[in-house]
Amino acid sequence: MIDTLDTLNTSLEKLSRKKVLIVTHKDPDGDGLPASMVLAQWLFLKEIEFVLWVPQGIPQYLKFLPFSEHVRKATPDYFDYDVIISLDASSVDRIAEHHHLKDAPLLINIDHHQDNQQFGNVNILEPVSSVAEILVQFQRQFQWPITPDIALCLYAAIAFDTGNFRFENATAKTFEHASYLVEQGAKPALVATCIFDSKPDIYFVRLKEALEYMVVDKALGFIYTYLPKQESRKKITVIDVIRQHEACDVALVFQPDDEGYVKISLRSEKANVAAFAKQFGGGGHIKASGIRLQGELETVIEKVISALKVYLR
Repeated sequence: MIDTLDTLNTSLEKLSRKKVLIVTHKDPDGDGLPASMVLAQWLFLKEIEFVLWVPQGIPQYLKFLPFSEHVRKATPDYFDYDVIISLDASSVDRIAEHHHLKDAPLLINIDHHQDNQQFGNVNILEPVSSVAEILVQFQRQFQWPITPDIALCLYAAIAFDTGNFRFENATAKTFEHASYLVEQGAKPALVATCIFDSKPDIYFVRLKEALEYMVVDKALGFIYTYLPKQESRKKITVIDVIRQHEACDVALVFQPDDEGYVKISLRSEKANVAAFAKQFGGGGHIKASGIRLQGELETVIEKVISALKVYLR
């Protein structure tokens, strides 16, 4: 069952004297992690005990965000929590190291993905640009605290998931919320510089390789490339570069990880890549989805691209 923001407000107001564990999805990104920081700041201001657990830590491009010092990488065995709040995860399996989680009397699921499995006792699901936009709606409706630090985190998350307001998920309401956050102290130039315009050396090395390995199918309108396995520890995002090819609508990037799996990122403006990803156990947004398949890189590429050709015909 999908619950309302009123239910979320009631649930959060009842957290006094509770211990809360805040989690987000694997490979924490610029929406789920800043939104988690916002929730953590709210609980901090209301003197509610919490742990913000992010096993993989904070990506370099998000370390400029306030409240980063409260992120914990250690498995929270030391914390006897009785409430779990998940942000930006469409299923339990998407939560980072979910096998370490113990059962809790209350699980609050806050998400914006259309394929969310409603795994919480409370499910706050809104088809908006980002999970942060849900939190902005919530804050404005119920007058939860808003500080310049909170505004910065919310703005950064919305900017990230809208491609700095370039994607179609940025609606008139999204821009209204962004304007409100700037009024509250968010700094758009800082966000743009740190998230979009500050790339490390390794990014350009990997981008060069990705362009060398790039394959274009103009007839069916897709483009793909891969990143070498030896660099799988580095999460390098090149899909927003190759997706700019004028002859292609669907873009894919294959990248092996260190566990024998290949991660596939998919983007499209016209095709439903979430529906395509679903046949491989993946999912996400209609225009931005992901797949994780076990196997050798070459085998996975052949399998996915063969299926994509059928899907696009």
